[in-house]
Amino acid sequence: MQVSHWVMGTNQTCDTDFLDFSGLDDKLLSFKKNMLSGAYSKPNSPLADMPPVCDSGDCTFPEFVSLGVCVKMANVTDRLRVARLPDKDWNLFGLKDNTTWVASLPISALSGDSSLTTPNIGSLAFYTDNIGRSLGFENDDKTAIMSLYFIYSNPPAHTGRPLSFYAVEVMFHACTKAYFVKVTNTSSVWEERGRTADVRSNNATSLNFIKNPAFMMCFLDVAKSCDEKLRGQLVLSPPSGYESHTTVRIDEMSAASISAAMYLSFETNLGFFGTKTRNSGDGGSVMIGKGVYRVDGDVSMALAANLWGAAPEKGKAFDPERQLRSVTNMFENMAKGFENT
Repeated sequence: MQVSHWVMGTNQTCDTDFLDFSGLDDKLLSFKKNMLSGAYSKPNSPLADMPPVCDSGDCTFPEFVSLGVCVKMANVTDRLRVARLPDKDWNLFGLKDNTTWVASLPISALSGDSSLTTPNIGSLAFYTDNIGRSLGFENDDKTAIMSLYFIYSNPPAHTGRPLSFYAVEVMFHACTKAYFVKVTNTSSVWEERGRTADVRSNNATSLNFIKNPAFMMCFLDVAKSCDEKLRGQLVLSPPSGYESHTTVRIDEMSAASISAAMYLSFETNLGFFGTKTRNSGDGGSVMIGKGVYRVDGDVSMALAANLWGAAPEKGKAFDPERQLRSVTNMFENMAKGFENT
């Protein structure tokens, strides 16, 4: 698996040798390192592009069109089902009661579960294994590389009031981007001048490896699914105003291998719950804002920081619109991190 096609150049075909697994650990580490650089970037600040090569320190490059990773976010809170469960002994210090809730989404998860079970505190869970139809992007699945859902609860502003539950779908998808780049006194400036996910043609099964059975069969070396003649391609148009540039052709197996690496980068991020005080000895608690959270993964902690890191004024609840803006910026920076790999 060679992830080398994000760089600018004349070759606008994503057709890397996706079965070359030499140095796989290094490649996955590079993927995750760049992904986390986006996840842990400053809230509401864009992640920087990779520096161009300019030996003289002063360069102006011609405008170019490149394959990119874009992000779409959909608020799917209206699809949540929230129910009260029998009280559970949560054994959390400072918890007023053991009232227990479950919020679930109607998605077809391989794990068989797509719900968040929590007491009356802020909590989070996310899922990356939906094999069914998208809830928020039913007509945009052709370009999808990876999708995930997260469900979270905001604690009430006043004791005795119910939790507020929210759900968001995130889709990382293939797109094309037009850029202008220049370097002055060794300082580079990237200017994105257009982007699109307009599909010119498509005979690929799916760019998302979870929804591409041929990729799994090829990975397991079954039958002739690895035959290049049987592999489909997705062709994307250049952005508006750049029609003179070539289209971008994406080999479905190459894209599926990148998709698999993205999913692996999210592995072990199962969510967390907030507690009133630090649990001694569990090794998984961290301060975020004024709250203490038990964390199960790197992305979970970054997501928590964007949701609850900026505490509201006393007596006021968290603002879900501000939370969504902050989380959107985080996932867009993660996409830029993938591009920088």
